Amino acid sequence: MYMPQRLAEEGLKRVNVSLPTLNKEKYRLITNRDALEEVINGIRTAYDVGLKPITLNVVVLRGVTKNEYEKIIDFASSVEGRVRLIELEPFGMGRMMFELLFEPVDSIVEQLEEK
Repeated sequence: MYMPQRLAEEGLKRVNVSLPTLNKEKYRLITNRDALEEVINGIRTAYDVGLKPITLNVVVLRGVTKNEYEKIIDFASSVEGRVRLIELEPFGMGRMMFELLFEPVDSIVEQLEEK
């Protein structure tokens, strides 16, 4: 695995990182990996070596990530990053699972604009 320092030395200027949640248990549930701390450290290291802007890609999942967005925005601000909210796509999952987890991004944007 490449480390942020090496990527910067090779000429990379910015990065996109998938960060569905800042909650360790939810992260494990969503990604099937216990790697949240590693991802957070990688993001901070990327920032420290000048890989900016850092874009945090957040897939909106109804009932799973609902209370996460403000925390993720605060974290993104701490690394001069930005947040990209992404709607769930039905690829690779059954229709019932998609209907259970799909949340329109517009509703989240409205909620965040109110605050």
